[in-house]
Parts: sequence; structure tokens; C-alpha cells
Amino acid sequence: MVNPNYKEINAKKQVDDPESVFNYYRKLIALRKEKEIIVYGTYDLLLPVELYMEGQRWFDLVRNNRLLEVMQKHKDKDGRLLFAGLQAFRQLWPIPQGEKDKNTNLTQNEGY
Repeated sequence: MVNPNYKEINAKKQVDDPESVFNYYRKLIALRKEKEIIVYGTYDLLLPVELYMEGQRWFDLVRNNRLLEVMQKHKDKDGRLLFAGLQAFRQLWPIPQGEKDKNTNLTQNEGY
């Protein structure tokens, strides 16, 4: 059975359209052959910015062990470092006493 829209959506149109998905992948494959970093490089899935109060970037940075590195570079409008004294144990929050009482296997996070 042939799809009724075959005249509009088909391989020939994809090949002829420079903005098609087909040509997008063709460009990606060419780039992969051209740039060694794409084949052998690594990447971290981190949010580059965070919209106001989203609260997700912190967890990305902690998960990727980059919190201190990133946060200690933040400056205020006068160029003063905002988190220069941020201590490593602050990456994890304290476990509430009520949770520890419910589960005796929990141990408090270091520094609290």
C-alpha cells in the first residue's frame, strides 16, 4: 500500500531539498568524517543556562561533578566572586532528621 501523500513526501523530494532531513543527516555524516573530535570526543549533558528559578542546572552540575568549578566563577556586577568560599560538602543538602528517624540505614551527608 502506498501512502496517499507520496507525491509531496518522497525520497526524490528529500534529495532535492537542501533543508530536508535527508540532507541534514548527509551534512552530519560529512562533518563526522571531517572532524575527528566528533568521532573520538566526549560531551557533558549540561544546561548552559537556567531560566529563573527552574532549579535543574544545579542537579546537572552536581551529577557531573562540576558544581564547584562552575559556581566559583560567578561574579556580581562589581566583579566580585559570589561563591568563592563554596565548600564541597554544600553540593549535597542535609538529610532531614525525620527521614533519618524513619530509616536507620541513612547516614547524614558529610559536613552536616
